[in-house]
This record gives sequence, C-alpha cells and structure tokens, in this order.
Amino acid sequence: MDYKRLQNLRNSYPAVTNTDVSAYYEDKGEYIRRYGVDKNNAYVDLFTYQIDKIRTLDPIKYPYVDFAFILQFVDEENGFVEEWTSAPFKKLLEEAKKEKNPYFNKHSVAVIPIDYGDLKNHHRKNKLVIGEKYAEVEITKTISTIEDMILHIQWLTVFTDQFRSTNVGTKINDPKYPIDGIGSWINRHNPTGTYGFEWDTLLKQTLKDKVFAEEITDETLVPDVVEKSQPSPVSLPIKSEPTPLPSVEPTPRDVPPQKPVYYNTRYNQYYPSDISEDQNIIRFRSSEYR
Repeated sequence: MDYKRLQNLRNSYPAVTNTDVSAYYEDKGEYIRRYGVDKNNAYVDLFTYQIDKIRTLDPIKYPYVDFAFILQFVDEENGFVEEWTSAPFKKLLEEAKKEKNPYFNKHSVAVIPIDYGDLKNHHRKNKLVIGEKYAEVEITKTISTIEDMILHIQWLTVFTDQFRSTNVGTKINDPKYPIDGIGSWINRHNPTGTYGFEWDTLLKQTLKDKVFAEEITDETLVPDVVEKSQPSPVSLPIKSEPTPLPSVEPTPRDVPPQKPVYYNTRYNQYYPSDISEDQNIIRFRSSEYR
C-alpha cells in the first residue's frame, strides 16, 4: 500500500493549493482535527491510533523484509496479541503521524489477523508426525515462531521465481530477497529395521479420512506390529564392492606376429591360410581381432 501525503491528496479543501493543506490539520493527541474555512465552527475530529507497539524484525538482519501491511498474531487461549509489520512500512506510518495525516494509520491500512495459537503448534499435530515416522525422519526445525512466519509471508508476497529451500542456511538465489531456508531434519532410517511400514495403516487412514486425521491422539498413535525381514539361508551375502575384473595385458607390439588364422563364418571352419576371397572369411590372430 502506497503512502499518499496530504499535499498529494486530490481534494485539498479548504486550502487554495495542495501545498498548504497541512495548515488545516491540527494534532490534538488522541485525534487530529481537520478544519474547514471557518475554523471556529467547521471542523471534524479524526481519531489517531498508537503505532508504538507495532513490532518489526531487525532491518539490519533482514533488510529484504518490506511487505506493506500489518500482521496481527492472536493467541486467544493465552490472551496474546501482537502486531508486526516491515521496517519500511512502519516508517511510513510514523511519517504519517508526524505529518498529522489522519488517512494513513493502522486502521486504514490492511491488517491481517493470524491464528498464532494454532499455527505455532501445527507442526506437532499427530497427523503430520505419522508421515514423518513413515519416512523415517525427525523434523528438528520448521515454521513455528513469529519470525519464521513473517519470513515465509514475505516470500509469499514478493512472488520470487525461487522456491524456499527446506534447509536452513540455503538462501534463495535472488539478489533482492535472499530468504533463508525453512528448517532442518535428521534421517532416522535403520537399514536393518522395518522401513517405516509399521505406520502404513495409519498413514493411509489419515490421507483417506480428514476427520480421523484431526482427531488422532497420543493414545491412538499406535503403529502396526511388523516383523523385521530376515535373510534366507540360501541368500547370497551382499558384497559392498563388486569383484574387480582380471586385467588383460595387451599383446606386445615388439613380438613377431603370430601365424594368422582364417575363419569361414558360412561353413564354421578354421583354415591356416586364406583359401578364398569370399566375404565370409574373417582373419584374426590368437584371440585378438584384426
């Protein structure tokens, strides 16, 4: 959302020109009074709103965060409400307040409420844990904090051509928006284990039934009993490296050539000499083709 200053408003009433319109606006603390031609009788009071508690991420650490709206994080269960925006957008709100502009404030710009109480624990839901156990991975970091959510919203608003990496430390290859990766995980695969198949039944059920997926509890998060596969007595041992092929020494070139042998492919016969000019004759020496 762009900030339009008082002198840039199309309606400059009651000022003669757009440049002197600010003289008809007076800051009264909790509101701004806009006067008409008769300042004693013609005026309207426009409420102002505090912006001191609106928070931003560190602009030095995150100079690319520049979305132009306010995020309102709400956690009803804990009675928690915080408002956040980008550093450049808060600067515009502060300039509007300083210039006594009542048309640009936190109630005239876009304010997006976010259910922080639900989102901060979303990654802990059992329906997601099942998929992780089936894949034999453990998520060690994901989107869970306000900072994480703000960075992801920033990526969503700029429509960069680059997708966010799933690995922290791998930034988007974009000169203006080098947003970091989302999270990290640990591979828990056991090559002698069950390969996650004990979670197959629950995983299929959660994909099929959304109500069931939401209602899974710790008590119902029970895997199937799957026996580990055992090698058969006749199974061949698995070799970590293939057996190297025997090396073949090339025929030394300083040795006199051996007596050639001729082979007739038509009659499947060998001859000590070329007995025919037939195209079916192949000439070779020892096991080396010529």
